[in-house]
Amino acid sequence: MQLMEWENWQCALLVAQLGTVAAAAARLNVDATTVSRRVKRLEAKLGTRIFERHGLRLHATHSFREALANIEAADSALRSAEEAVGHPSSKVFQRTVRITAVPFLVDYLLVPGLVALRRQAKFRIELVADNRNLSLTRREADVAVRFDSPRERMGGDAQRLGAVRYAVYAAARAKPADLPWATLEDAYAHLPEARWTARTSGKIEPDFKASRTETIREIVAVGLAKALLPQLMGEQDRRLVRVSDENILSREIGLIRPLGDTAMPHLDVVTKWLKMLFTQPGATALGITTPSSQRP
Repeated sequence: MQLMEWENWQCALLVAQLGTVAAAAARLNVDATTVSRRVKRLEAKLGTRIFERHGLRLHATHSFREALANIEAADSALRSAEEAVGHPSSKVFQRTVRITAVPFLVDYLLVPGLVALRRQAKFRIELVADNRNLSLTRREADVAVRFDSPRERMGGDAQRLGAVRYAVYAAARAKPADLPWATLEDAYAHLPEARWTARTSGKIEPDFKASRTETIREIVAVGLAKALLPQLMGEQDRRLVRVSDENILSREIGLIRPLGDTAMPHLDVVTKWLKMLFTQPGATALGITTPSSQRP
């Protein structure tokens, strides 16, 4: 059996991870027609399609998804071999790990911790700030950091990381007793922080509603309202002061990885790093707790 050209596999692997031919071409510094031609050549050799189109993105078929782990391992071995002999190729694909989380977790937890990850990570890192539960099985993300997400809803291997505590914040020079409440809009009324605000404000409808926690923070910072915010956000914003007890509300955070990928070294590195973020010095002061420090 003739050995297929490795460049074809590299192109297909990159398309699977980035979702478009154009993105893969940009990463490899070649034109899009070259990537498309190599993928078609691989499909012809295999005798089957390896991608399906969903909207503007290409997703690996079920059979190709199952093969991705082996392809990535082969790519890693090739890069290691070239580095060992002192001639790393600029064309050798560099793995990308896509980590998704809600925006405030990306901004206040993941980004500040990237320095530590970069010291040990030999791969590219893409942070996807999104409130949606991106699909792990379709490779829209490799790792998801999510609130209160049971395993059956995510289609992946879930691990508890810890929890984020919430407290009430107001602008530094405001009088909290005179301020109305700000909360999430009605589409998010089911979330614990929105339910708590509804109970606390009673029959008085909050004056301000928004679709993003970051927007609520800005409403609070300009002195228009008070709000229940993650301590991770509130304690790092000098414009805000905490005007309630700590830990009014606590929401669990989980790590979800695709099923079957637990032995992949690059995901093991990311998992270890994420767990470290919940035990780093000063974590408790920011309202971050580990599973062992939470109430049973």
